[in-house]
Amino acid sequence: MAQYYHLPDKPHYLQQQHPVPYGVHPQPTYPPQHPVPYGVHPQPTYQPHHLQGRWGHDPVAQQYAYSGSPLPPPQTSWTPSLPAHSPPQQSSYPEYELASIGHQAPPYGAGILESEKPEKFKPSPKYNDLWAMIAFLIQMAGFMVLSAFAVNNIIKAGIIKSGDKGIIEKDFFLSTNVMMTFALGIGISVVYSYLYLLLTQLFPLWSMPATYWFIMFVFFGSAGFYLYSQIWVTAALFLFLGVVFTKTYLNARERIKSSAVLLKEVTAIARHSPAVFFLSFIGLFLQLLCNIHILIVITGLRQMFSAKGSSDPLHICLHIVAYFSFYWLSQVLTNIVHVTISGVFATHYFKSGSGSPTWASLKRSCTTSFGTVCFGGLIYAVIQTIKKILDFLRGDGNHCLACIFEGCFHLINEALEFITPLVYCEVAIYGKPFVPAAKDVFKIVKDRGLDAVLNDIIISTVWGIGAFFGAFVAAVSCQYYLMMTMGGEGGDNVKDHVLEVWIVTGLTFFLGMQVISTAGAVIHSGVATIFVALAEDPDALAKTKPEFFARIQAAYPDIVQGVHH
Repeated sequence: MAQYYHLPDKPHYLQQQHPVPYGVHPQPTYPPQHPVPYGVHPQPTYQPHHLQGRWGHDPVAQQYAYSGSPLPPPQTSWTPSLPAHSPPQQSSYPEYELASIGHQAPPYGAGILESEKPEKFKPSPKYNDLWAMIAFLIQMAGFMVLSAFAVNNIIKAGIIKSGDKGIIEKDFFLSTNVMMTFALGIGISVVYSYLYLLLTQLFPLWSMPATYWFIMFVFFGSAGFYLYSQIWVTAALFLFLGVVFTKTYLNARERIKSSAVLLKEVTAIARHSPAVFFLSFIGLFLQLLCNIHILIVITGLRQMFSAKGSSDPLHICLHIVAYFSFYWLSQVLTNIVHVTISGVFATHYFKSGSGSPTWASLKRSCTTSFGTVCFGGLIYAVIQTIKKILDFLRGDGNHCLACIFEGCFHLINEALEFITPLVYCEVAIYGKPFVPAAKDVFKIVKDRGLDAVLNDIIISTVWGIGAFFGAFVAAVSCQYYLMMTMGGEGGDNVKDHVLEVWIVTGLTFFLGMQVISTAGAVIHSGVATIFVALAEDPDALAKTKPEFFARIQAAYPDIVQGVHH
């Protein structure tokens, strides 16, 4: 039988009032009253697990029992032999800096699709909305066949001749003076566009209100002139327009500051990437070719069915197909230019210090996003074709019904013209298909409300009035140049070609409007892109362009609150 020794005076660090579970070491009391030599572990004060239930005694009463040799007497001093210090080893796990991620954790209960955003500028390589691209290519093949038949009928009818005379004297429009006049008008428009772009960048807070004041001055001045002339109806019309525009300015006055900050940054980016203007001019040239082409096709179709009359069903169907193809092609060209320019602005938004990624953006808009571009163009073409059909019905005497439907489709068309550029900004940034991009834009517009509309109205108004004024300057300058260079004794040469001079002046005004509006389209695409990017990911702007972020936050704090946060 084993002998048990009672330890009446145990060290303090071995005294426990309650048993400790097996496997859990008791916390010693430091500093211990009776030090133990280094490397000697105190005996446990609890009953070992393999002996529980064998002693037949209460574990609490037996917890201080000890079997074996008595403990050595406590030592008064000791010097522990510590192991050699080893330097800390580098952890093999990667370290992540959460502050550099830039995104907050999603709220509790948020779904995965809600909390995760698609990756920017790295869209999936698949072709989105492939069916729309295939349908567009098939439609274009049919349109080319129809165009070939139309041009062939024009040639057979002898409408296009190689003679020197036409309805208006042809030699006048092919003269050197007229060609130089057109070149001068385009040059004046280009210079004016650059100067107006520079003006809006340097003095945005001054140029935007000044544009509104100029318009109000013109409206009220015209109303006063017609009142003085006792032309009451025209005076009332200009007075009404002046009041409406004044009310619009008062409502938008608080938003002009934020729009001015956006306009200043957009013009700076546009000047940094001049290739976007070149691309926009190419789009303008292709649009002019499309307009000329549809005129030739419609003329050929009318010549083809001249014997049967315009009421022939086949004639009407071919007209509808021709207009539908023209609207679709025209809108696809517009969308390609817009998506490309939006991609350039989005690159500068998310990647500060980037070069001019115009070619990469154009490549993406013509490949992986081309189906999405065709999808939006198809919607636009359907709306415009229905409006053209309503025009035909109104010409047949169904005025009331046609006017009602035409008004409804006009509202739909206005909504599409506002929503579609924002949708293609989503496409340019994230490479989304058309339907998911449209859903996200509806969320943005619903969250932003009036701000989205006011930004579009303010920027469009400023550039629209600027384009009108610049085209007017170009037309007047070109008319003066043409009259000075025509010569003729006593001005007889000018008197003999009054109609031709005014036609050249009108064409110069049209060309000036198109050239300056092309620069305005670049600015409009940039403003829309930054507006969408601010709604989607304002934190990115705070990192890439902190000064611009601070200015826009000071001008309008609510606009930098992300929609998805």
